[in-house]
Amino acid sequence: MADPFKTSVNKVFGKADNKPKVSFSTPERQSQGILDDFAVRKNINTQEGTIEKAPTDDNHIVNKKYVDPYEGDNLGSDLSGVDGATDRVLTLSNTSLTRAPVLVYVGGQLISLSDLTISHLAASSTITFALEMYNTDKIRTILW
Repeated sequence: MADPFKTSVNKVFGKADNKPKVSFSTPERQSQGILDDFAVRKNINTQEGTIEKAPTDDNHIVNKKYVDPYEGDNLGSDLSGVDGATDRVLTLSNTSLTRAPVLVYVGGQLISLSDLTISHLAASSTITFALEMYNTDKIRTILW
């Protein structure tokens, strides 16, 4: 015997109708692309130009590597000069990243810019330390 509490979904909600009940029309001159989930274009107009190594205007497009900071880890033994002396120089071969600002940490402490001389050259950047630097010092440089 059939369970009186079980009823067909069709009896409760009616038979499913796959036909749309409302028809939509697009206004005259409206682009069909606006209604799509994904704008797919068959033709993209391009303009011939040049690619520069570094952006010069605020609206230039750059890649992620350019935007992300450069982080480098060095030891005091990588510096020029004698262990424990001042005016030792760290040379960073960062051809595409020679730009400011720069953060320099020695032994985990941020070094004041007044204790550094930073020079951005064509093929590298140099950091001259006015502090006594030892070969065992751990140096972290961050360039943006």
